[in-house]
Amino acid sequence: MHDTPRRPPIAWEGFTSHDRTFLRGTLPDPEGPDVVFTVAHEVTGRYRVEDLLAVGEASVLLRALDLRVGRPVVIKALRNDRLRQIPPGPDRPMVMAGEVRRLRHLLQTERRLLVRLRNAGCNGVPNPNDYVYDVNPALEAFLPDAFLVESEPYLVLQELVGMTLEELLAAEFPSGMDERMALTWIAPVVRTLAVLHEPWRLASGRTWHCVYQDLKPANLVVDPLGRLTLLDFGGCQVVVDGVPVLEGAFTPGYCAPECMGPAARVLLPCADVYTIGSTLHHMLSGVDPRDRPESTRGRGTVPLDTRSLPPRCSPEVRLLLDRCLAPRPSERLADAGQVAQALSRMIESWN
Repeated sequence: MHDTPRRPPIAWEGFTSHDRTFLRGTLPDPEGPDVVFTVAHEVTGRYRVEDLLAVGEASVLLRALDLRVGRPVVIKALRNDRLRQIPPGPDRPMVMAGEVRRLRHLLQTERRLLVRLRNAGCNGVPNPNDYVYDVNPALEAFLPDAFLVESEPYLVLQELVGMTLEELLAAEFPSGMDERMALTWIAPVVRTLAVLHEPWRLASGRTWHCVYQDLKPANLVVDPLGRLTLLDFGGCQVVVDGVPVLEGAFTPGYCAPECMGPAARVLLPCADVYTIGSTLHHMLSGVDPRDRPESTRGRGTVPLDTRSLPPRCSPEVRLLLDRCLAPRPSERLADAGQVAQALSRMIESWN
């Protein structure tokens, strides 16, 4: 499962290692021991870390300055603190190395997906400016492999201006948005998911199938012009030639019922259709589906329905949401492409 990233207070402590300056900060974790995070003050000598933006389940977001061009950027860095939780044993170093490689594979996959989407003309995702490697002295206590210590990856992204859709709904639309505004805003996001759902055949001959799985207002940033940017592709489920290689992440309340199944399940694109419906439901009603009295977070998902939408919502919107929020996958629209077509017809009918 995946929780909304938090932005905890942090005090950086500088120290010297490998003839360079590094920053060490303690991240308070309400669910366990405090986490110590380490990063170079100037990653690869180019990106100067200035602040912590958010802490996620497997990564942190850092605000940094690109010293070469003088512009702010965001760096996505991995959390390696779970290495401390691996129990002692003769195979502990091998298990630790495997966990580090797993996290790095997740970050590299996110970068590949962002590059693919940007190349396909999807501008509503962060631009992956750079992907760099640097030493992480915090790994020296766990890993005997010097190469892993010296090749910690960092995904450098464009800085986004605005607030999350979740914050905007709470502040300005507590009773929900006008349906024309909601549908106009969500349509480009749906088109991005439609591209993501297209099978991706690599030069190696392998074929990727991707399901975003974790669409929700907290993963959408709204800029001052009302344009939405979709974040956090590290939560995608990726299936290669029918075999899941990344499980992905989901949020109970927003996710399709089948997401709560076994970890090895293979999701269909209609799982994202459900999250499009639940996100639109939140936008139109102002009600976070996780706050519903009937919600059973962590133990299952009680499907949403259109009876709880405000009376102002049109029959056409209710019908669309009914086709998105059907509990059974076979009863939903098949993928985001079909939702995009329905949205396009509705928006064109207004003119």
